[in-house]
Amino acid sequence: HDWVKSQEIPGLTSKVLHASGRTPFMIIQIPASRESFQRRLLMYGHMDKQPPLDMHLWEEGLSPYNPVIRDGKLYGRGGADDGYAIF
Repeated sequence: HDWVKSQEIPGLTSKVLHASGRTPFMIIQIPASRESFQRRLLMYGHMDKQPPLDMHLWEEGLSPYNPVIRDGKLYGRGGADDGYAIF
């Protein structure tokens, strides 16, 4: 949260919300740079990490900790993930 606030973006507001039994989440709002911009944009990035599945469930030559490109696809933990993303 400190990093977000340190970016010195005009009008930026942010807060961290806590829900019982859940990981905290952050809401960041930045006003439009021109009054003529009337549309809104929502971007979502999650901040949780789940334990990897059992190693025996991975195909031979694949694992959550060693990224592998096979047939043009990326396999490995976080290969299609936006965890801890702040855009």
